Amino acid sequence: PSLRSVLGQANPKFSLMDLFTKRKIVLVPANKAIVGSETYHGVTGTCNGLVYSIGGAILDIDNPSKVLYRCENFLLTPEEWYEERGFVPNVCFPCATIHDSESGKIALYYGCADSYVGLAFTKLDEIVDYIKEHSHTTESDTEIGIR
Repeated sequence: PSLRSVLGQANPKFSLMDLFTKRKIVLVPANKAIVGSETYHGVTGTCNGLVYSIGGAILDIDNPSKVLYRCENFLLTPEEWYEERGFVPNVCFPCATIHDSESGKIALYYGCADSYVGLAFTKLDEIVDYIKEHSHTTESDTEIGIR
């Protein structure tokens, strides 16, 4: 399967299977029109405007269009001053990750209020466990195909 059928990328520059077989992590902003009823890069409306947060999901290794786990909580949401104030306030969006497969440590670079770059740290096992423990999927998530 190509990345295009799952995430809408026109010309994939890498093999999707490499992401799974080489234990790499990719955090991708996506909207609900592409992914389904829940979002990865979630937009929440509040009385103070929109808030952009980072979510997470685990896809099937053989059929990546199938969502096995979709975290119902955001993994990272604007709370710090540099995430809440800037060119576009109340924004956190994933940019890049570095994963050390030996230690399981992950460094997540993320955009903050379209004005700063944040850096968050976690471990692969912790984030996978959190996504699984707080998962909410729908019947359409487990179907093979385009979302």
